[in-house]
Amino acid sequence: MACSQVLMPPVSSPATRAYHPRQNSSRFALFRSCSVCSIFSTAAHTIVQTVFQGVGATIIVLLNHNYVLFGLLNAATFLLSAWSLIRQRQILQTAEPAQSARPFQRLPLRQSIRQTLAFLHHDRSLFILSIFAFLINLLTAANDGMMTVTLLSTPRLWLNNYGYTVAVLNMTLSIGLIAGSLFANDGLQRLSIMKLMALILAAAMSLAVAFLGQWSIGLIIASLFATGYLLGKINPRISTLLMMRVPEKEIAAMSGVVGMVTLIGAPIGQVVFLGIANGVSPAASWLAFGIAAFCLLILTVMMVKKMPASD
Repeated sequence: MACSQVLMPPVSSPATRAYHPRQNSSRFALFRSCSVCSIFSTAAHTIVQTVFQGVGATIIVLLNHNYVLFGLLNAATFLLSAWSLIRQRQILQTAEPAQSARPFQRLPLRQSIRQTLAFLHHDRSLFILSIFAFLINLLTAANDGMMTVTLLSTPRLWLNNYGYTVAVLNMTLSIGLIAGSLFANDGLQRLSIMKLMALILAAAMSLAVAFLGQWSIGLIIASLFATGYLLGKINPRISTLLMMRVPEKEIAAMSGVVGMVTLIGAPIGQVVFLGIANGVSPAASWLAFGIAAFCLLILTVMMVKKMPASD
């Protein structure tokens, strides 16, 4: 999962230091720069991914579903990428940060995980953000499967046909993600990460209501676009927050732990909500989804009032 708020040092963490106003100002400027770079990276990655998914599907059709030839073309693109890296290796080596002369002491895996979890526990803001990222991922990971199952039994929501409708909905989320990453000065940069999470949950509730009522495909598209747009705001900011608040030697371990905690929620949510959709009914799964989103939204709003706007 990531705009600019004043970045505060971790609360009671080993990296906490006394900062002077001038240091705070320089950290704020650095946070803005890192955030812009992260947003641009997210937007570029999503654009390339979305465009070339369509290109790949078109090429498969043009090749008459000749997957052997398509596989060879895919291998050729990997070779082209490797050639580009080799050709530009001097530029890439120059861009790498200077290595410390003192050899880095590698910790055993168990000790490294324990130390990372202790750091995360002491940094209250990162700990809470990780928990909420886990919960939101648990809630929203089943969206794609739930929409697919629901649309099978609701032809009145189709745009021309079933396949085209599913493609448009998936594309809408990607377009929203790209737009959210590119439009930085839209007012949402003033909101904290927790407030952005609350807006994502509100969009998830809107999506549940749209599928339960089955009034209009337009409301579904708007809800998905809003979700993608907000994700485009929040994902780069979380990445930037990790880079700014975690000591350099612990960034890799911390990113791994936070990513693991966040991603664990996805299969759990899919089992729960898709299990309800297939075992009971799609409507029951959307009802459970909407109730869970509402409860989590209330919890998020409560946490927004308790947490300082330091992200």
